[in-house]
Parts: sequence; C-alpha cells; structure tokens
Amino acid sequence: GVDRVNHGDPDEPYEWKWSADAAVAGNDVQLRLADGSNHLMAHHVWQSALTLAEEICCRRIEVQDKTVVELGAGAALPSIAARRLGAKAVVASDYPEDSIVANMARNLEENAMPELDRPAKAVGFGWGTSVDALAAAIPSEEAADDAPAAAFDLIIMADTLWLRDQHHNLLTSC
Repeated sequence: GVDRVNHGDPDEPYEWKWSADAAVAGNDVQLRLADGSNHLMAHHVWQSALTLAEEICCRRIEVQDKTVVELGAGAALPSIAARRLGAKAVVASDYPEDSIVANMARNLEENAMPELDRPAKAVGFGWGTSVDALAAAIPSEEAADDAPAAAFDLIIMADTLWLRDQHHNLLTSC
C-alpha cells in the first residue's frame, strides 16, 4: 500500500495521539484544519508535521527552555508539541491568510495544558519578509535583547522544501 502524506479534513478535527515513547504525558491533540478554499495547503495535517512532532516528543529534537519559531506551521502540531515539551516560548507562523492564522491560534488555545504549556502565539508571516513581526510575537518576558534575527533559539519547519520557488525566501527568513 501507499503511505498517506496528508491527514484530516477541514470538516472534522484530526486527533493526534502521543507516542508510547513520548517524553510527556497528556491529552491527545485535537487539530482543527483551515478550510481549503485558499489552496494554501493548511487544510490537511501533512506527514512531515506528524514526524516532526514525534521527533520533538521523543526529545530527538530538544526544545526545553528554547524560544522556538515554526515556519509553515499549518495546523501547528509541532508548535503544540514544543509547548508541551517545555519550550520557553513558541511562535507558530504560516502564510498571512486570516483563516490560517485564526486556525493556528485556535489549535494552540484548544490544546493548551496550563501545567505544561509555555507562551505561544500564531502569526501570519510571508517567507522572505522582515522577521521583525516574528520576533515581536515573543512575550516580552521571554524576548532576547538581541536583534530580531537572533530572537529564536530554534527554527522548526516540517513541510516547506517542496515549494522550490520559495527556497530563497525561506532561506532569507532563516
């Protein structure tokens, strides 16, 4: 059989279960997906996001006490995982389309676990533009005194490289 690369449907939430190897317990994650009317790929959870979240949850990617930004977050699953694994602050970003940003914010809010979570914010961001908006999204008590480009300890991104015409813009943002 062929492995699926996309999961979920905008009409019903997608449930992601923590792996048995996960370094944190907690409720499973319920993700709502943006409607597909904008054709910007945020209407599914992509396999790469599941894999990245798993890597974070099993601590193969260390996020503890780091300020994390996710580029191309879609439904924000890796950002949710980073929050639960002790990231100092998380900024989930995707294309600056209102429905996508609102959906990321809703997923961050609905999957919050106060005893585990740290500050998180959803931000619309076009790759290749100024990173000032991303840096400004970090809660002031977590923000570094450095220039915006040094504001994040870790950049995560799951399903971004297939857009070949965006490689330059993505690299500029990183």
